[in-house]
Amino acid sequence: MNELGQAKQAIEKHPVAAQASKDRFRRLTIAEAGIVLLKEHGQLHGKELERLLKDGGLRSKAENFQSTMVIAFRRNNDFQNIGGNTWRLKEPGSIAGGGANGTETSAYFISDTIPRKISENT
Repeated sequence: MNELGQAKQAIEKHPVAAQASKDRFRRLTIAEAGIVLLKEHGQLHGKELERLLKDGGLRSKAENFQSTMVIAFRRNNDFQNIGGNTWRLKEPGSIAGGGANGTETSAYFISDTIPRKISENT
């Protein structure tokens, strides 16, 4: 096939690939899509995360998308803000995280939430 035919074939395939990438995050939560992106890129700034999430088809009615994104990331506990609104995934087994200085803890102990029976001996 000549160069013109190959170029035409690539152009015909491109809209399908573009459509697939625009639907990529359509059925995912912000946190789920963020995990996908950070696994691919390692770390990203909040503005870049926002752009990639929206370009990937993530829909949100939030007036301030980045604030919503930060809340979703903090609730998930898989994310770490390393400073300057730059995010990465926490290392497996890490219990400290949250802010850039690691002051927040993501450890959750089930025993703290189970009501305990108070015995008469105590």
